[in-house]
Amino acid sequence: MRITILGAGLSGLYTAWRLSQRRDLDLEITILEKAQDVGGLCRSFAHGGIQFDLGSHRLHPSCRPEILDDLKHFLGNDLLLRPRRGRIRMLGRFLNFPLDLKNLGMNCPLSFTMGVARDAMMRIVRPKEVMGDSFRETMLALMGKTICERFYFPVARKMWGLEPEQISSKQALVRTKSSGLRGVLFKILADLFSQTNAKTCFLYPRKGMGQIAGAMSQKLEQFGVTICRGINIKEICYGEKGVREVRAIQDTGEPFYLETDLIFSSIPVSRLIDLLYPVPADARGNGDGTLIFRSMLFLFLVLPTEQITPFDAHYFPENHYCFTRISEPKNYSGASRPEGITGLCVEIPCAPDDEVVQLTTEALEMKIRKELSLAGFVLPTETKAVFRFLVPDAYPVYHLGYEQTKNKYLNMVSNIKGLISLGRCGLFVHDNIHHTMAMASDAASCIELGGRWNSSKWEECLKSFQSFVVED
Repeated sequence: MRITILGAGLSGLYTAWRLSQRRDLDLEITILEKAQDVGGLCRSFAHGGIQFDLGSHRLHPSCRPEILDDLKHFLGNDLLLRPRRGRIRMLGRFLNFPLDLKNLGMNCPLSFTMGVARDAMMRIVRPKEVMGDSFRETMLALMGKTICERFYFPVARKMWGLEPEQISSKQALVRTKSSGLRGVLFKILADLFSQTNAKTCFLYPRKGMGQIAGAMSQKLEQFGVTICRGINIKEICYGEKGVREVRAIQDTGEPFYLETDLIFSSIPVSRLIDLLYPVPADARGNGDGTLIFRSMLFLFLVLPTEQITPFDAHYFPENHYCFTRISEPKNYSGASRPEGITGLCVEIPCAPDDEVVQLTTEALEMKIRKELSLAGFVLPTETKAVFRFLVPDAYPVYHLGYEQTKNKYLNMVSNIKGLISLGRCGLFVHDNIHHTMAMASDAASCIELGGRWNSSKWEECLKSFQSFVVED
């Protein structure tokens, strides 16, 4: 059976890995990747002596046992258990993140503490408050006015580029558990008395998050999986019996054709629909909305100092900072080398035509330095290296009414035999790395003996993905 996987991010690679371990199937697996590097958003690269990730990534120890076993198989002793040390800039000061009771009590203004306490009491008195259709209504019902106005609403405007009332309530539910403010407070108390460190630690590859994709791709090639890089897909041909062929152009300009029986696609589902030939009837004259992805602009700085702070990540929800997060890669792995230099990764949510994207790299660095100085960061005046990178399809935007278009696109995909869309972009979902790998593992399990795709089982898997709650 010929299987084609579109995209060599973690979704595509891990789908291929789980399929390659199916001894009950005779499979010929090919992965097609547009870039020359594998890993997608979870890739790493060296610049100026520092190993950078594309943003702040970490593995949560709560991932499925079989996924954790595979990660240990790929990485061995390079899979590190690291203490989590983050902080969040709020109320004009830094607070520990994840939140802890002692730090909150010592650093939060009394007015804020009393406001949160009042909101928590209201959640107890009115536990079944109606959440509504928008992010604003739902978050107010779950978390109360105080923390929403100081944290959730400002960060929503920055992350998604919309007002809270323009964002779907689904965005609140994938970021916050249904227990809301009461659940957050109970969690802080539980962590205070917990005898384990699972909540304050994370897993991280010694050589950066891209080490996972690199190690996995090597293992896949050892198992006979073909990974084709530099492939720009132009058409996905299908007929009454299902998918037939992928047509593409290589980086060299040469045409590329691949016959196939089954396609797993991790590319944006809206892009997947555009590639289908013939064009599905439901896709013609589509004027009922679109799916929007938020872009992310990364600025990377290599600085001539051993360390800026001992923290791995700093979160900035307040609107007078253009960025949402700053990370220092050496603090993730605990690396002491190279000596005398460190790096910063700055994450700026944006649209491709935003003013901040149009700035020169030099002007962008000056802007970031000025805003960081306001937050109390002391950076060396010299910069050893600076560069930027724009990811156009970083995060799905759940605007009001998005679900109608999303469901329409996914229904078009499901109506074509042998075509499966998965992953963050393919299913238009928010997820952590362990969620991405869980989706890939489940997809690989839906092929039965004889190569039949179990669509009913996949539908059940899709329902289970709705329960994922993203952890920062």
